[in-house]
Amino acid sequence: MDTPSGGKVIVFGGDFRQVLPVIKRGKIEDVVAATLNSSYLWDHVTVLRLTVNIGLTSVSSATPYDQDQINVEKIRTFVDWLLNIGNGNVNPTQDDISEIQMPDNALVKDVDDPIGSIISSIYPD
Repeated sequence: MDTPSGGKVIVFGGDFRQVLPVIKRGKIEDVVAATLNSSYLWDHVTVLRLTVNIGLTSVSSATPYDQDQINVEKIRTFVDWLLNIGNGNVNPTQDDISEIQMPDNALVKDVDDPIGSIISSIYPD
């Protein structure tokens, strides 16, 4: 039997919408042509999709306090927003270009020390 990779199972992980190949001086068509799902190998791929956000589930199951539940809702709202962007459901236009308004709390406002600002927002203590 002639199968790719000698019949061995290979697991590709990640979100193909976020992980694109880099083609030096390439046009959009070149990048799309170089993606895994444009390869002849794609006919041999079985796509399995995760349907539950495990990180969000573990956070929500470990939140006995009201403040923690508010944080879970913020996380859930952010996750839904990211998925909507990935699915092209945020302000779609006729030419497949979307204008996305970033939430104010996702912006780095300290122009003098942006790296320090990112670090202190992730690790406030």
